[in-house]
Amino acid sequence: MLCYFITFISFLMITFNASCATPPINEMKDSTINIRCKTSKGIMSGTGFIVGQGRHAITNYHVVMQAPRNEIVTLIDIDNIIPVRIIWKSTTKDIAILELERNSGRKPVHFAMSSTVSDGESVYALGFPVAADAVIVSYSFSDVTITKGIISRTLVSDQGYKYYQIDAAINPGNSGGPLFNQYGDVIGINTLKSLVNAVVIQPDQNGNPIETVVRVTKGEGIGFAIQSDEILDQLDNTGIDYHVSDNTSYLFYEIFSFDILFIIIAAIAIIIAGISLYIAVNQSRRKSFTNTVSRFGETIGFTISKKNARQQYFDEHQKEATLVQRKGVLLGISGEFMESEFQLSKDPVILGRDPTQANIIFSKNAHYISRKHVRLYYTSHTNEFLLEDLNSSTGTFLFSGKKLTSGEIAKLRHGEKFYLYSKEQTFQVIEK
Repeated sequence: MLCYFITFISFLMITFNASCATPPINEMKDSTINIRCKTSKGIMSGTGFIVGQGRHAITNYHVVMQAPRNEIVTLIDIDNIIPVRIIWKSTTKDIAILELERNSGRKPVHFAMSSTVSDGESVYALGFPVAADAVIVSYSFSDVTITKGIISRTLVSDQGYKYYQIDAAINPGNSGGPLFNQYGDVIGINTLKSLVNAVVIQPDQNGNPIETVVRVTKGEGIGFAIQSDEILDQLDNTGIDYHVSDNTSYLFYEIFSFDILFIIIAAIAIIIAGISLYIAVNQSRRKSFTNTVSRFGETIGFTISKKNARQQYFDEHQKEATLVQRKGVLLGISGEFMESEFQLSKDPVILGRDPTQANIIFSKNAHYISRKHVRLYYTSHTNEFLLEDLNSSTGTFLFSGKKLTSGEIAKLRHGEKFYLYSKEQTFQVIEK
């Protein structure tokens, strides 16, 4: 049971940590859009991301600065091209806010303040790294590229604007794209790559070598992104809604990082193992004690049972002997059957004048006795005599003087007396 519990908790821990560590790539892609501008030099391509309620986007100003009015579009899909216009720009920050002609239907980004960002933190740069004069052939959601890197350091420009130096790959076409942290929140806008002028020798149209000055990369793994804090004030000024993630969400992820979760789960497992061991040991001791007591009890119980069986056998036989020895007897005390003795058995005895119905028969002249006057039983198992009046005309009486009603049964014990009509006809019941 403990193993199952630890396995289950470990699975939850790994799943939770994986969900925390893996950024929401699909949501990040859904917020990233391709910006295209028609200029005198051809098609300029860049990247932007959706803010507000889906009607606004942010990009670098240098992506759209050369485009004539109404010559800027965003590609939501190959069949969904939306014209856009610039509603705010900053040449020093190299940021532009765009308004789409209609809602993009894309998910707006969430921002994270620079106070939540640390050097060495993982970041993700999304964009469309194509040549600036590339011709649009096809476009799909999957064309968004993702490069991963870390924040190398934080820089401040001559104008006082803050940038992140990152080592995530940034190429032409990535400009204006979002820089996400590992939780899927935008922390910066990919702005530029470190470039220098270089002289290269290239053939001209006639094949003759000529010297040409071009911009080439100054070192590898060096790119820059302006911090997202630099745009939030302007979003407020233009009345565009945006969402900033709470710092407590990052604190939650940090508290429940894999290492800390592992320590917590290990501690819980050790505690549960200790409790289980304690319970198992006590159950074993209790079971051993119970078995000892049970065996002792069985031994004593067997002895007592044998003794009880012998005692019960003796009592039953003694009772049978007693019952056999005891017999019910009816004695005549006065009257016609004075000093007479009648044995009583399990069958009832009837006293009366009718010889066809009575067992103890009175003389015909005894008119005070009914033809069938009274019935007497003797029950050997209860040692009781049962006396029942049979609707006699003169009555049956207990020696106390109580008259029995017809059909009433009176219980008599050894030595008790009753009489018929008067005490001149008295009888007594005894056991012998």
